[in-house]
Amino acid sequence: GSIRIPAANQNLVGLRPTRGLSSRTGVIPLSGTQDEAGPLARTVTDLAIMLDATVGADPDDAITAEGVGHVPRSYRDTLTAGRGSLKGARIGVLRGLFGSAPEDEDVGELMRKALEAMKAQGAEVIDVVVPGMDDLLRDASVINDEFKFDLAAYLARHPNAPVKSLDEIIERGLHHDALDQTFRLRNAPEKKETEHYRQALLKRRALREAVDVALAVRRVDGLACPTLRRKTTLIGEA
Repeated sequence: GSIRIPAANQNLVGLRPTRGLSSRTGVIPLSGTQDEAGPLARTVTDLAIMLDATVGADPDDAITAEGVGHVPRSYRDTLTAGRGSLKGARIGVLRGLFGSAPEDEDVGELMRKALEAMKAQGAEVIDVVVPGMDDLLRDASVINDEFKFDLAAYLARHPNAPVKSLDEIIERGLHHDALDQTFRLRNAPEKKETEHYRQALLKRRALREAVDVALAVRRVDGLACPTLRRKTTLIGEA
C-alpha cells in the first residue's frame, strides 16, 4: 500500500513493480516477502523515466535476479500518447472489490468514469471474477510474521544503528503512540516459521495462480479496481 495508497490519495501515478524488478537495498523492511520498491511520479511519462533509472539486477538484493531478461530497453520508449492509445487493450474489472456501502459510492463513481474514459480511448472493458479471491485474500499478509525478524536482520547489517531490534524500540519508547499496538503485535512472534505463516504463504501462491488463470481465461491485459474504496481520510480522523 505504500506506493498505491499515496498515489491514489495525492493524485499521483504509482507503480508497485513485479517482484525482482527493482532493488530493495537500503529500504527498511516490513516484510521480505511483500516489500517492493517502486516510483511515485506526477505523470506516466515521469514514472517510466524513473523505472528506466532504477530497475535492474543488484547483487545486494538477490531477488532482482528474477528480473533478468524481463526488463525492456526503455519503458519510456514504449509509451504511446493521444486518443486511441488504448485501442485493442482488454481491461478486466474486479467489481467485487468496489464495495457496496453508501460510503463507497463516491470512489465507485470515479472508477466507473475512469473505465468509460478507457473505453473512449479504445479499450474493451470486461468484468472478471477470480474464484475464491475473498477467502484467499483473508489472512494472506505475512507482515506480522516477518517484520520483527526482517527488521533485526536489516539492523544487524548496520553496526552503527542506534537500536538492534523492534523490542528495543518499544522498550525505549522510540515510536509514535499510534504505532504502539501494531508494534507490540508484530513483536509478539517468538519464531517466524509458524502454521499461520505457512498457511499465509500457501494462500499467496494460490491467489497468484488464480489471478493468472483469470487473466488467461478472459484474455485481459490488466485488472482494474479501486486502490481504496473510500475517500481520503484527513489527518486526525479514524
